Amino acid sequence: MRLALCNREPRVALRAGALVAFLAGLVFALSVILDEGGGSLTRGWEPGCGYLEFYGIFMIPILTLAGLVAVGLSRLIGGGTVMLVATIGLGSVLIHSALSSTPAAQLARATGLSKLPDVPFEHFEKRHTFGDGTSYRWIARCSVDEAMALANALGLDAIPASRERAGAVSAKSKHPAVEDWRQVFDVDFDGLSFYVGDRGMIGGYSPREQRFRLYWWPTS
Repeated sequence: MRLALCNREPRVALRAGALVAFLAGLVFALSVILDEGGGSLTRGWEPGCGYLEFYGIFMIPILTLAGLVAVGLSRLIGGGTVMLVATIGLGSVLIHSALSSTPAAQLARATGLSKLPDVPFEHFEKRHTFGDGTSYRWIARCSVDEAMALANALGLDAIPASRERAGAVSAKSKHPAVEDWRQVFDVDFDGLSFYVGDRGMIGGYSPREQRFRLYWWPTS
């Protein structure tokens, strides 16, 4: 066992370098897919692969460098040791990615809040844009009390769906935040309660469906 871990032969070093580069690329790809799918490889497969097709090429130099570093370390401390440490380390990174990519974890990260009510999320989606950052959509299933607790934890304040518009003739218009929310979810306004926060979060809760739809966009 000791001989295998401390083997410094060039052939073993090359194998260690190739393994490290491959595992690093695999972990990066799986982490992106999990992040896009809210912790689900199935839901994140299509958007994750689309993201990798565009940005994955930029990882090639980094993976090549990681492989070369692994080759050099293998010549110093042994190829077996490098492969073992790399496997354990990259495995830990993948586990962390799976835990931090759940809808609840991404909601906490987007809002900068760590203590949020434990509610089930039935839908999560990320949308990337070049100039305006990434927007997020969540749909949580929760009761009225759970929705109020979630709104309070997120720092959301209730807003009217419409507001008075100044002018010669009194008129009402949809609240701008409500208009933005409607464009994202395309759901009927009837019976919905709307919320907005100071961190770019917009929410709409339907007591009839018991669904809380949340939207966050950096430029909001």
